[in-house]
Amino acid sequence: MSYAKALDHFRSNNDIPGPQELHELKLSLASVSRHIDDVYEELAGLERIRSLIRTVCSPIRRMPTELLGRIFTMALEMPLDKRGRCDLISFSLVCRAWRSASLGARSLWSGVVISSCECF
Repeated sequence: MSYAKALDHFRSNNDIPGPQELHELKLSLASVSRHIDDVYEELAGLERIRSLIRTVCSPIRRMPTELLGRIFTMALEMPLDKRGRCDLISFSLVCRAWRSASLGARSLWSGVVISSCECF
């Protein structure tokens, strides 16, 4: 029995379902609930795929490394203090393109100070 057919009689009145009708309605309810769960699961999978596609199509992926390096240079205050060096390292750890951009931006590395150690 289809869902609509099982409900037609009860939509137009306030009759109490009989035992067999109640059983069929409960089976229909369980079936509809399972179907809704399946649809939500499929929806979650589709949303993951949509998110991945958006990530792959993101404009920042197509940004030239030179421009990305300039953005990093503007984002960091020169000369680099300890926090700035940590931020620079963080930029280089995001992905391969960001690493290439941060390593290729010479102005970022010109501010790195290496002090001599008088350990010996």
